[in-house]
Amino acid sequence: MNKGMVAAVVLLVAMLIYGASQQPQTANTSTNASATSTSTANASATSTSTANASATSTSTAISAVQSSIGQVDRSVADLSRSVAELNGTVSSMYSLSRQLEGRLDSAYLALEASLIVAVVALVVAVLAWRRPSRQSAGGYDVCG
Repeated sequence: MNKGMVAAVVLLVAMLIYGASQQPQTANTSTNASATSTSTANASATSTSTANASATSTSTAISAVQSSIGQVDRSVADLSRSVAELNGTVSSMYSLSRQLEGRLDSAYLALEASLIVAVVALVVAVLAWRRPSRQSAGGYDVCG
């Protein structure tokens, strides 16, 4: 709803409320026509004065609503910037976690390779240490 339509609706509601609060005037058939016309003129002046006050009040209310809309717009803009910053932070954290995961995969692979080399070296060392010597312990030398 645009601002002009809001103003028209508020003005219409104010006029309806004002019209509903007025007492209907009955026609006076007295011989004093000038008293009737004076009373009608006074009622018309009062009505105009009240309508002017109502219009001023409505204008003030519309200004307050427009100010509130401006504040809401600024708040929404601030929230949008904050959400964009948060999205950027989350994105960089996700990127860093993916990099860390890649580095951990490489480290695990290097660790597994190191463990395999260490186990093979240990097995070779144990087999070499337990290898029987070539000297006979007091018997015949079977191997030439």
